[in-house]
Amino acid sequence: VEVKAKGSTYKEETLYAKGTNFTELRATDNELVEKFRSNTARLLTENKIDEVVERIFGLEKVNDITELTSLLVL
Repeated sequence: VEVKAKGSTYKEETLYAKGTNFTELRATDNELVEKFRSNTARLLTENKIDEVVERIFGLEKVNDITELTSLLVL
């Protein structure tokens, strides 16, 4: 990225985007949840969003994946 402001030029380059797992830029669980909430807020109720997040973090306890996918149906 290159930005010109007040007669100066500022440059920054990065090889990996935020959220890349194998770098120090890995997204935290909270960041991922907030991104999910932001992306689904217009489509799902807050209760459904909370349920999806809860099921994902407890995925090893889900007996049937339709328990999760049925929450994502509009």
